[in-house]
Amino acid sequence: MGDVGSGVVGTPSAGANRVLSHRLIAFCDILGFSHRLQTSSLSELHAVYSRLMDHANTHIFQHDDGAQPDHRNFARAEFLFDSVLLVSNPLDSEGGPRAVADFMSALSSLFESSLGWHLPLRGAVTIGDVLEDVERRISLSGAFPGLVNAEKEQEWAGIRVLEPAVDTVLDGLYGTPDSEIAKNGTGHVFPYAVPTKNGPCPSMVLNWVYLCDQRTIDAGLSFLTGRKKDETADFVAAVQSRLPPDTRLPAPLGTVVFVRTRGYRVGFNIKFLDAVGNGADLPEGTTFQFSIVARASEGTPR
Repeated sequence: MGDVGSGVVGTPSAGANRVLSHRLIAFCDILGFSHRLQTSSLSELHAVYSRLMDHANTHIFQHDDGAQPDHRNFARAEFLFDSVLLVSNPLDSEGGPRAVADFMSALSSLFESSLGWHLPLRGAVTIGDVLEDVERRISLSGAFPGLVNAEKEQEWAGIRVLEPAVDTVLDGLYGTPDSEIAKNGTGHVFPYAVPTKNGPCPSMVLNWVYLCDQRTIDAGLSFLTGRKKDETADFVAAVQSRLPPDTRLPAPLGTVVFVRTRGYRVGFNIKFLDAVGNGADLPEGTTFQFSIVARASEGTPR
């Protein structure tokens, strides 16, 4: 038995601890959540928040792409009261590009879903080490204070990629910091002066706009108020002003009129749109073919 006077009742076991080294880490806060706890019906808030959590756990935190059933997009993903903590899979040389693409794609999907359900996110992404106590569900990282401070100083609904993570994100997604995809509004990230309490801060940010339904954008903006609404609307306009024209199908297929694609090192995303910019399903049994051209350097096809 331990010494009662010392207050020590046992020594915690470190057997269940693991260190997630050199990972992308995202910390996001749900804007206005504390206010809604005091002003909204708790049952209604619980209904929408639990719906988001269930959707994220089932459709965003993991996916089944056929080749890798039940593949996890994050090494750790957890809702913590009114916040979300996400940690990437290993960023080693072999699996790094896939880990970055999974992380950024799933983060964008989470942002879109949260916005549509009036639970808009504001957050930041950095890189660092995380000590995870699996048994007690505790995560510790020297990167957390910087992430929290960066989240709180922003004046919009959006996610900033902090400087320590920028090169890793750009290399993982595009293989070069000079990719046009990162600048033309179609990529996972977009260069933008983030609105903060201390003025605009030029950064790379999550481009959640490109593959987001127009109705979701409208729903999110209708929920936001004041400066946060205005700054978020300005960001949407900035991305949309840089976009190349959507690809129009030769003839509509059901309600599908346009196609959007997003390319990156290890794959691409495709979204079919109706006439007003919302996602639409192809008629059952529709088949199509992709032609992909890779380039070793600018202007040199292979």
